[in-house]
Amino acid sequence: MQTEGELISAQDVCRRYGIVDMTLYRWLKDANMDFPRPVVLRRRRYFYASEVQAWERARAGRVVQ
Repeated sequence: MQTEGELISAQDVCRRYGIVDMTLYRWLKDANMDFPRPVVLRRRRYFYASEVQAWERARAGRVVQ
């Protein structure tokens, strides 16, 4: 995990992938998804944009089962 860089909100992550907050919650709980951990600021979840992009690139070549 990094300590600096652009942060994007959980709402922006949901919008980016066309999911609802409950789906994001499930992704965070599912070890197989390996979704980046959020940074919590004032009770809101934020994600490092670079970590989300790296996760997306890593999953791009995987086959959905």
